Amino acid sequence: MHAFHDGVVKKVGGFSFNQESYRQFAGARWVDERDLIKYEKEIRGREARHPGWLVALARRYELLIRSFRTFAEGYSNTQWSRSSNEQLLLVFKKFSTILYKTIAYVYIYIYLNRFFSDEFSVAIAKQLPDINQQNETYRILFALKRLSETRQEKMALLSLATAVAAGRLSMRGRVVEKKLRDLERRFAHLNRYVMYGHSYTLADYRRRVAQLARHQPQQEAEAMRKEIVLGRQAEILLKKLSLPKGMSWKIRGARAWITAAQEWDESFIYLMHHLQPYWDEVAGRLGVSYSELIELTSDEFKEHLQKNKKLPASLRLIARQRYQDSSTIFADGRIRTLWGQALKEYTRREAKAVERYRHIRILKGMPVSPGHVRGRVAVTYSITEIGKVKKGDILVAAGTTPAHVPAMERAAAIVTDEGGLLCHAAIVARELKIPCVVGTKIATKVFKDGDKVEVDADHGIIKRC
Repeated sequence: MHAFHDGVVKKVGGFSFNQESYRQFAGARWVDERDLIKYEKEIRGREARHPGWLVALARRYELLIRSFRTFAEGYSNTQWSRSSNEQLLLVFKKFSTILYKTIAYVYIYIYLNRFFSDEFSVAIAKQLPDINQQNETYRILFALKRLSETRQEKMALLSLATAVAAGRLSMRGRVVEKKLRDLERRFAHLNRYVMYGHSYTLADYRRRVAQLARHQPQQEAEAMRKEIVLGRQAEILLKKLSLPKGMSWKIRGARAWITAAQEWDESFIYLMHHLQPYWDEVAGRLGVSYSELIELTSDEFKEHLQKNKKLPASLRLIARQRYQDSSTIFADGRIRTLWGQALKEYTRREAKAVERYRHIRILKGMPVSPGHVRGRVAVTYSITEIGKVKKGDILVAAGTTPAHVPAMERAAAIVTDEGGLLCHAAIVARELKIPCVVGTKIATKVFKDGDKVEVDADHGIIKRC
């Protein structure tokens, strides 16, 4: 938020303007229409003048993202208890700097959803009138350029579960134990979301392998292998489609940004996981828990560490309230963070607006993965609620992230407020081959937990039953 306030979009991103608005509330993100118009004009203009500009910009972004891992690995053997407060502050300054630089680009893939999704749909529909062919084409063209860590982890889990299910390995054997430890070493960070959550443990991996072993892991592994092969066919398909040169470059650019967005998520949680001993050391010196520490503002963090002061009880209480729920708003040149009573009042005003949507029986959005199902709604406003999504539920959310994947795998269909053809929900739904409708704008306001709905993802319609 402070990065937008400080003008990072212009300073680091190289754009001709600065973003002047941002709102994060109830698990969703909003940017003022005036900012979106500026982004669209500049992105379209630069890509039109220099086809491939989006691809080049994504490469620049990926270099910044890789600095997360380099930074984390540089401190892998540090004994933080021996560091002075000044040294800890220096690390925090470096951490803040590399994060700051990526903020200039972090939401571009979301904006591309808005600008280009309809354009891509029209261009592909002209070439392929059949809706099933269109969806297969989207699945190939907008698959990740590289296999994500989330998919690598799932393939490794399925491979081990297949061996266990076939009786070739025992869950109590040394070979399985060694492989489980390798999974923990490589992928433990994937259970986090940004600064929240905790890393997977050995016990978590043992439980997950045992669960997969009971549900035909070999078939699921084979389906995933086919998806990986499909993702490698994007360039071949682009040439077959004979789209205008400018459109082909836009599709390449969109794919590069989808991949970069996934890498930001995975690399940042890798950084947070490997710096956990650092955060724990600072939390100990300030006399707070990790969950309280991550809710401190940058100024609060630095001030108390610099003065070697424990946090007062009043500030700890505020941090706990922020952790439970908070909203951040950047508008009119100032930043506001709401929590506690202020957030309740803000939420109450928003809730009045929600009530006028409850009577709606039919909702329309963008169909991005075909299918037709009925089920019970489970609305998730944050990753802390994904556990309530049961097998066969209709997952309704503002949007999805890699942390939602376990819930998405249990869902019969996915419906989101945000997004377009290129969003995370669309990509994962096409991989899982489950119905998905995105960009409804108000699904989380219209539906509540337990509602029975019918999702027609061939036409982008959700109806109350």
